[in-house]
Amino acid sequence: MHIPWTDGTWLNEPPAHRVDEGQLIVETGFESDFWRKTGYGFVHDSGHALLRDFPASTAMEVEFSGDWAHEFDQAGLLLHADEMHWVKAGV
Repeated sequence: MHIPWTDGTWLNEPPAHRVDEGQLIVETGFESDFWRKTGYGFVHDSGHALLRDFPASTAMEVEFSGDWAHEFDQAGLLLHADEMHWVKAGV
């Protein structure tokens, strides 16, 4: 099943984003991320996520590419219930 990018709602909308030939292209904000109670004592809820509800027993397949130029550049998939209950899987 193909899901249009317009079906999602941004959590922390990025500074720039567009759809080009069916691909979502995103420019992220500086030091944006999702972290919760790390060993260093910080919390980040500034990551960009395009969220959409999914029915139970649903699977997701995604593909990423990027100009991985900096140490913590990443992209991934976020399962998000609220700011305290989420899981991110990224590259």
